Amino acid sequence: MAGLGGLVRPPLHLLRHEDGPGDEVLVPEIYWPNYVQEVLLLGGRPVFYPLGAGYQPELGALRALVSRRTRAIMINSPSNPTGAVFPEATLRAMYELAREHDIWILSDEAYEDFVFSGAHVSPGSFEAGMPEEKRRVFTLFTFSKSYAMTGLRLGCVVAPTLYTATLLRKCQEPLVASAGMPIQWGAIAALGEAERAGVAKMRDAYRRRRDLALSILQPAGMADYVPEGAFYIMADVSATGMTGDDFAVALLREKRVAVAPGAGFAILPRFAADGSVVAEPSPSGAPEYPTNPKARHRVRIAFCVSDEELGEGLRRMVRFAARVKEKAGV
Repeated sequence: MAGLGGLVRPPLHLLRHEDGPGDEVLVPEIYWPNYVQEVLLLGGRPVFYPLGAGYQPELGALRALVSRRTRAIMINSPSNPTGAVFPEATLRAMYELAREHDIWILSDEAYEDFVFSGAHVSPGSFEAGMPEEKRRVFTLFTFSKSYAMTGLRLGCVVAPTLYTATLLRKCQEPLVASAGMPIQWGAIAALGEAERAGVAKMRDAYRRRRDLALSILQPAGMADYVPEGAFYIMADVSATGMTGDDFAVALLREKRVAVAPGAGFAILPRFAADGSVVAEPSPSGAPEYPTNPKARHRVRIAFCVSDEELGEGLRRMVRFAARVKEKAGV
């Protein structure tokens, strides 16, 4: 299949209910934007489950969100954009909730090879030896991250049953067609033992860069949690008095450092009575959408640059934030 963006869509097609539009998918409140885009394109509604300290799911609140229209729970561990890794106990609780209510799990494991302490836990592993008819987990994998093949757009879905796998193949052709043959041969080479050794080196490099980022951001009060996987951190810029959007634009202009505004990972769609998405008016006339306050004063930083570039960029960012606070008298 194509990359992970193309992998989310086919399982969601299978989960649509005969009752028509309005099916619900439970999505973490800080999320990779494609999840929500795909749900909306299929006429569904994302329902956001809260994340607490360290961007961990609040299980009681998640349970309370399940309704008769809930079709699936979206899990992303390790997470983009937060770097959070869900503990096995949390994943098991989410899995048991899905079984209890006869709903599906879509587990995005793009960053499975980048867990900094302990082993990666896949919800699909809970179904080992289980009869097919009781399985609930679609597992989404990609070659983009583990093998640095982002531009080649290749991934795969492990379906819970032979029946759902057959249906996925029927969805694949009209939705994403297929990956080119040279890309598939490249993926076969990537799965060799020599390349797997390279993945471990990448994981060590990302852990080292995570530690470097924390050593710069924590003394400045811009890191309030420790990402345990992937290669991201959501830095806190609230002390500057700026939103993440304004901070990112100003930082790029003044210091030539690029970060991603946190609000882009936390848009909260609002719906009209007919199910259409409603935009809010803005002074510029462009449509605006509400965002989760938890991400409004955050920026995402990626560790996938050299140690030298990361360190220099973060030091520039910290100096910029200090100057903004000084000018504002904060």
